[in-house]
Amino acid sequence: MLSKKTQMGLDSLKSLALGAVSVGLVLVFALVIMGEFGTNTAITGNADAYGAYNDTLAAVTQIPTWVGTLILVGIAGVVIYFVSRGLGNQR
Repeated sequence: MLSKKTQMGLDSLKSLALGAVSVGLVLVFALVIMGEFGTNTAITGNADAYGAYNDTLAAVTQIPTWVGTLILVGIAGVVIYFVSRGLGNQR
C-alpha cells in the first residue's frame, strides 16, 4: 500500500498528465478546424479574411512549442514540493 504522501504525488502527476492531454486535444481540434477554414472558398476569395486566417494559423501553430516547457515546469513543481516536504520532516 502506498503512503499518503506518495498517493498525493501520484494524484498530482495524474492531474498534470490529464491537463496535458486535454490541452493537446484542444490544439489538435483547433488545427483541424483551422485547416478546414483554409480550404473554404469564401475565405480564400477575401484577402482580408485570408490574411486574418494566416495570422491566426501562425499563432495557433506556435502554441505546441510551449506545451513541453509547461509540462516540464509542472513536473519540476511537483518534485520540488515533495523534496521540500521530505526535508521538512527530517527535523
